[in-house]
Amino acid sequence: MSLSSDPRLRQALEESRRQTRDAVRDLRALTAQTQAEQREFRKEQERSGADRATDARRGALGPAMQRVQERIDRRQTTWNDVVSGADTHPSAVAVRRDIEQGLAEFRRLADQDPEVIEAQIAARAAAERLRGASGPGAR
Repeated sequence: MSLSSDPRLRQALEESRRQTRDAVRDLRALTAQTQAEQREFRKEQERSGADRATDARRGALGPAMQRVQERIDRRQTTWNDVVSGADTHPSAVAVRRDIEQGLAEFRRLADQDPEVIEAQIAARAAAERLRGASGPGAR
């Protein structure tokens, strides 16, 4: 009996192919959604960047941000240097600390957000299906 005439092997092969298609479809959808969200995030970042700089200049974001923005305006530093730690000025250290605290709070809140949790579960399931579809016996 050849492999192609064994109904169990044909069924296993068809199931493996279906799982692979499903996993690839899920990953493509997740990638498309992530890319769309990234584009929207970049647009919002560009729109709000100018507003943040204005707020920082007038002191609305605190004295450390005001000082950092003044130093950026004078070309004494860059946001990259502030964020990376290359800028060791006390105002940059304070802003970095504030950013780190904000990110920690964001992570804590995201870990409690049902939509984030659902997206994480879906991504894990898609990755597991992909691993299963490409694992031993899937050929």
